[in-house]
Amino acid sequence: QSSHADRIATIAQVYRETQVLIDPHTADGVKVARDHMQPGVPMLVLETALPAKFSETIEEAIGQPAPVPEHLQHLNDLPQRVVVMDADVEQVRAYMLQNA
Repeated sequence: QSSHADRIATIAQVYRETQVLIDPHTADGVKVARDHMQPGVPMLVLETALPAKFSETIEEAIGQPAPVPEHLQHLNDLPQRVVVMDADVEQVRAYMLQNA
């Protein structure tokens, strides 16, 4: 189990110790992995998102916002498109086929 406070502490600790910035979901994985570590048993945590996606949380943890990779900086300037639909596999499939 990992709380918001755990996420903040884990992000800060990992950054302080390694200079690697992790996102909040990865911080959950790191925290829980550390809680379940056993001597002699390897543990692997995979990063699940870019820290820049969670700039507010990153800033809370390390005192500065996460840098946005240069190749993604234009994304905030693009229009957002939202389509509301039922949780129906066929409806989602049809939408994806129409809009791919």
